[in-house]
Amino acid sequence: MQKTRSESGASESDSVDIALLGQRIRLVRTDLGMTLADVARETGLSTGFLSQVENGLTNVSLGALYRIAGALKITAPELLAQGAEPIVSVVRRDEGVWRSADEADPPQLARMLTSTPRRRMEIRECVVPPGFRSDPAWTHAGDEILYVLEGTVSVELEGHGVETLEAGDTMVFVANVPHRWIGGDSEARLLNIVVLLPGSSPTLSQSVPDHLA
Repeated sequence: MQKTRSESGASESDSVDIALLGQRIRLVRTDLGMTLADVARETGLSTGFLSQVENGLTNVSLGALYRIAGALKITAPELLAQGAEPIVSVVRRDEGVWRSADEADPPQLARMLTSTPRRRMEIRECVVPPGFRSDPAWTHAGDEILYVLEGTVSVELEGHGVETLEAGDTMVFVANVPHRWIGGDSEARLLNIVVLLPGSSPTLSQSVPDHLA
């Protein structure tokens, strides 16, 4: 089946149960007494798009999902969770859903490797294409760890310069400092780990409200 792309930037063939995800988003929103307009104002996403998400009519990119989760005071993995948290969680190499993490052209792709939402850590495998630049910068709660598996990627921390990382390199930084990823001459693959502080929510945000609208 040919893949198509929705307003969300995610492939419509992704295996996430979008109907269940939409139901969870609506349930949390209504429990908080929020309207679609409230969530739209908090996220910069349109009410029409949010309505489609809640009704299971479209998929949602990872970046948009984080913005919705932040507005609802919940984590993205909690929205994606389907059932009780296991003692042990294993994600096989052919499992997990690859999603566009932003609306850049070319996009950065990410696969969520953690399936245990109440643990204060998120792990993603990311593919950064040549010429990629996450602009505007990302900011979110917690500490961030990058480990480069293949290729080269540069990380710009606002006020702290640029670090260029190669395969085998690791970088740790405070994630509420605005930061950007910059792709090299070839595709890079890395592990992105966010360690959350007690009481914090991994609200991935960007400085331009309409970035993912």
